[in-house]
Amino acid sequence: MFRDVVGWLDERARGASARRRREMSERNRLLELLTELAYEKRKVVLSSGKESDFYIDTKQASLTAEGHYLVGAWCWPRSARISLGPRRWAE
Repeated sequence: MFRDVVGWLDERARGASARRRREMSERNRLLELLTELAYEKRKVVLSSGKESDFYIDTKQASLTAEGHYLVGAWCWPRSARISLGPRRWAE
């Protein structure tokens, strides 16, 4: 019985580390997409009136098919941790 439990725990640990590796590779690919498609090195005037040397337009990366998937894969596990509290419906 003890060996069965240890084997089960080992399997879970291997699965968790594979999941972490996949999440890291998805995160890295999302960062690559943002760098390739969304980042522009140019002078811009921000809505605050200040100047910046670069501009990041995340729509360029997130609105691609791959970007949709990667943003969703990144957001989904984090959304489970958000508590919205009781919902009140309009009467």
